[in-house]
Amino acid sequence: MNNAIVGSSNFIMVPVPDHLVLAVYEFLSQQEGPDNRGKRTGATGTRLVAALSADADGEREAVWTADRVTLNWDESSDHAKQTLRYLAERPDEWVRIEELATAVLGRGDGEHRRKLAGVLGGLGKRVANRYGLSVWPFAYRMNYAQNMPEYRMQRAIAELHKGLE
Repeated sequence: MNNAIVGSSNFIMVPVPDHLVLAVYEFLSQQEGPDNRGKRTGATGTRLVAALSADADGEREAVWTADRVTLNWDESSDHAKQTLRYLAERPDEWVRIEELATAVLGRGDGEHRRKLAGVLGGLGKRVANRYGLSVWPFAYRMNYAQNMPEYRMQRAIAELHKGLE
């Protein structure tokens, strides 16, 4: 966000429908200010895309650009790509690890869930170490009633995965 906005001491909390959040971030990222004369902001200089990633304690925000989503895809293993594709094909839908392991590895038993956990661990390391983000491009939560992790990709991020091969 530009310095004119960040430097302001007057902030107003405005409820925004979830399907318009990206448009609001896009608008804010393009605002002009004394130190940002029409430049687009963001780590890579491209338009900002915000993904909300829910965890067991609530929601936190991570900023993903279209370029970062593509780079993450290009640097991912085949199993990680299958995971991303499966979640992207089911936007805003919680998917149990058992179902995800079956889709990616052929079986959803304990051994294959552990293998998928390894795939996700590698993906998480790259997201943190290479892109400086604290969350995947999808949400995680623990379903304590079933003692099973679940994952969900936000529709806006799922859209960015369309066409990636």
